[in-house]
Amino acid sequence: MKTYIKISIILFIAAIFLWGCGSGQNTVSIESEKRIEMKNYSVNSPVGDDWEFETNKTKQVIMFHKQRGELFQLLSSKNRRDTYINIFRNGLTNKAEVVNRRDFANNFMDNEFQIMQKSYEETDYGEPELLEKDSTTINGKVLYRMKYELSCSLLPGSGYDCFNGEGQLYIYLPKTFENNAVFYVIIIEEYGQSMFYPYDFDLINSVITSFSCDED
Repeated sequence: MKTYIKISIILFIAAIFLWGCGSGQNTVSIESEKRIEMKNYSVNSPVGDDWEFETNKTKQVIMFHKQRGELFQLLSSKNRRDTYINIFRNGLTNKAEVVNRRDFANNFMDNEFQIMQKSYEETDYGEPELLEKDSTTINGKVLYRMKYELSCSLLPGSGYDCFNGEGQLYIYLPKTFENNAVFYVIIIEEYGQSMFYPYDFDLINSVITSFSCDED
């Protein structure tokens, strides 16, 4: 069985829940495209205004959040639009588990999606549905991607008050992945009714373009 360092989507969702409840007291505003330096990697903040962020230097995690909507929408957590971009430095506890890059990425994404399926009822977020797995190249970086949807059931007692949303998970395997088994996970998720604002996953592109790490 794969033994990943335990940073998973479900922890990301827990962070979103705390932020949404107003418990993100450590978040601060950040200007557009401002450089953030971590121990082993650095990245620019997303393009645009009204972003907040928080870092965990020990775990090397960066979390960005942006909330938008008209005043009447912002007053209702069910109707506003929330965007989250998170970056994790991750790795394998056993380098012998490194396999073909695409196979590794697919296995990791499958594992993360299984966690979401098993745990979504413990959160305020909808039932996950896998939309697509593919790969893409951004600024010369090959990234493996999983697209998914979080859909609320209309049946009372089954996610009746939950949040709808969509997300994309990117896995970046640096040049030294086969030697040290270190990799990076970058996630963007958007919550809120898409009738107010279309989901905009292009917000992740500038972050990935600016990303650099010691392993490259």
